[in-house]
Amino acid sequence: MNQKITPSFYRFAPRFTVMQILTVSGLVCMIVFGLVDALFATDGGHKHRVRHYEKSSPQTPELARDQFHKDMRQIQKILAQSNMGAPQLEAIHETTYSMESSLKTLSTTWGAKPLFADVVASLELLHKASEDHHEQETRAHFAALLEKSTKLFAPTN
Repeated sequence: MNQKITPSFYRFAPRFTVMQILTVSGLVCMIVFGLVDALFATDGGHKHRVRHYEKSSPQTPELARDQFHKDMRQIQKILAQSNMGAPQLEAIHETTYSMESSLKTLSTTWGAKPLFADVVASLELLHKASEDHHEQETRAHFAALLEKSTKLFAPTN
């Protein structure tokens, strides 16, 4: 009666080699990292990938002010449409980069004006809304920006 007694749970334990365990672990890692990579390669909830635009800053405050007004008129034309889609919102988004460059140039001479920070904040909200393709928010933030920038650029300021 030289019978070896083994605990009952060993009968059901799977017998895997180290190579099998490493192979399965490697496959699991490839699947997980592949899914994570695919997740980050997507558009983050946007209907398309948001592109960021580089704009050069105007050289003088006068040119910056003129560019800012030109960009405001361009956005007004786009917003005059009753219904906008992704291309129109993307055009607004692109234009906000030019406006940010203009404000960057103006900040050296106008940064101390009380309304300047409000205009910068309103532009950032417009930028984000157009980037996320939220039409109603884009319209609302542009209206606020128009009001604040009109006061900022008024001759009495």
